[in-house]
Amino acid sequence: NTKFEETGVFTLEPIYHLTGITWDKENLWVANNGGGANNTSPESILMINKKGEILHSYTAPSSKPAGLAWKSPYLWHSDWSSQMIFKLGTNGNVVNYFPAPREWVMGIEWQDQYLWITNCKNGYDNLIKLEVTEK
Repeated sequence: NTKFEETGVFTLEPIYHLTGITWDKENLWVANNGGGANNTSPESILMINKKGEILHSYTAPSSKPAGLAWKSPYLWHSDWSSQMIFKLGTNGNVVNYFPAPREWVMGIEWQDQYLWITNCKNGYDNLIKLEVTEK
């Protein structure tokens, strides 16, 4: 049997709608989809330490951040609204980007040279394997 014990809950103010999460072997990276009362929480990518403290907050490169994946030294980010996949530096700058192969791209993860993504659109959910070659 697998047992889970909650060992911490962190409230990130004024963060409203957390979506993606990944780990870079030192810190967590979390996507904030924004919103909240009076739209007080802009779309952002957050770097959070093990204590749940926000170390850095960067404006997301697009309007609806969803999935996050770490492939050192870059953070990869999917956005379901713009239907784009972004390669980000740790300072939040966009290093590269490309259109997602399907609508409503959500989850994202690396496996060696393959980038796996998920999407969901009108009941047609897919798991997509991409071979990424950069020049």
